[in-house]
Amino acid sequence: MSSSPSQTPTPRRRPTSRQATAAAAVVAAVAGVATAGTFAGAAGSGSSSAAKTTSTAKKPLTAAQKKAAAARKKAAAKKTTTTPKVVRVVVKRGLKGSAGPIGRTGADGPQGPAGTPGPQGAPASDAARSLSLNWIRDFTGKDTAGIDVAGIGRLDLTCNTTTRELRLTPARSDVRTIMTADVYSATNGDHRRIASAAGEAVTAALPVSGLLTAVLSVEPKAGDGGATTAPATVMLSIESKTNAVPADNADPTKQDFNYCYAAAQTLQAAG
Repeated sequence: MSSSPSQTPTPRRRPTSRQATAAAAVVAAVAGVATAGTFAGAAGSGSSSAAKTTSTAKKPLTAAQKKAAAARKKAAAKKTTTTPKVVRVVVKRGLKGSAGPIGRTGADGPQGPAGTPGPQGAPASDAARSLSLNWIRDFTGKDTAGIDVAGIGRLDLTCNTTTRELRLTPARSDVRTIMTADVYSATNGDHRRIASAAGEAVTAALPVSGLLTAVLSVEPKAGDGGATTAPATVMLSIESKTNAVPADNADPTKQDFNYCYAAAQTLQAAG
């Protein structure tokens, strides 16, 4: 059996001073990296921001970039100036004041053109006129009343202790003036036709208390007649006491008071 010859270890060389210095530098670098890793978490975003700030530092603008930025700034300022600002104003209304004085009337304007004729109106209605008297205790001037009846004559009403009548005085003497009267008093009635041929007055006696109706008209005296003045109707109501006062009764407080209240109305076709 053969045995291998024993090997003699090679003696290690001592590092030189330059090698020792290089090794120490490597060890120091490794130790620095480890320390930096240990405190990386504590530094956190601060170290990152610092690094980012360092890496993203602004570069100086070129002339073209400065010109473009100035143009954008000028356009924004112009837009702000020209755009109207909407302002909402809220007005609170106060109490209503009193009306002012009426102004002065202006001048009359020119007359306008004539309008078209309107439709024909309704036929004219009858014209009504009335008269009345209220007399008591022999007072003078309060015992008569009268009205004019167109185209026929004057109608007068008189009521006192001596006269109680309805009188028609004709307006014309060339025609015959007629009063056709109906008198009603209590249960009595009277019908009469009274004519005036020469213009003299015609009369109808009044009842003491009652009603009188009459038709007033004119008639031609000759010829075949024809259209004349429209007739008128009269309706009269009366209430009276007209006893004579004794001559020896001079004391008004002891007199037998007399009175007469009468009201009448005439109705005649207008036109």
